[in-house]
Amino acid sequence: LQGDATKTAVSDRLVIKYPSVIELNGAIHVPGSLEDSDNWAEFFINADTTINAAVGGGISCNDKVGAGSSGYIGGPYVAHVNGENIVVTVNGGVYHGGGTTFNVQKGTLIVNGGFFQVTPDIETNDYRYTLNCIDANYKNGTANIIVKGGTFVNYDPSKVDDNLGGSFLADGYSVVSEKHGDDTWYTVVKGTGVIPGTQDDLNNA
Repeated sequence: LQGDATKTAVSDRLVIKYPSVIELNGAIHVPGSLEDSDNWAEFFINADTTINAAVGGGISCNDKVGAGSSGYIGGPYVAHVNGENIVVTVNGGVYHGGGTTFNVQKGTLIVNGGFFQVTPDIETNDYRYTLNCIDANYKNGTANIIVKGGTFVNYDPSKVDDNLGGSFLADGYSVVSEKHGDDTWYTVVKGTGVIPGTQDDLNNA
């Protein structure tokens, strides 16, 4: 499914206003040019929401048109979460965002699984906002992210970012890293140890 690059206004936003379940049975491609518009995320979530994804389901926010001519390659966010005391739960899926996939201004994001990747800033090669909380709201407790699963490209959710410190991991979970070419994939697992099904897992059996 290809998004509409002409939908640039606030009135064009896909706003989740009521408790909802979103079933992603295929891939949604978001035009990169929307990053510079008022419609800069695929979802604007203001109510409790569960996102379930089938195999092949997810959201890919394309890079901006002509991005190679600037110091920043990016695109829209997958979702902007902004609702007091709401909970947004992600169960699987493949997500690609421009600098950020899920941005939490208010509310709690719970990630149970999925594959997450961003197009970083060229000059800083900065992946640290793949999952992002607004700093002041994270510190005062009105925004939070809890990660219980998923794989993240060049982003370690146990280290959050330089401004916040701490970890987004749920208690009892840890991160296992693997090199994939020039990238490092960080997979969240329950307990401490290894990724289930890998050679290390077999060696420890």
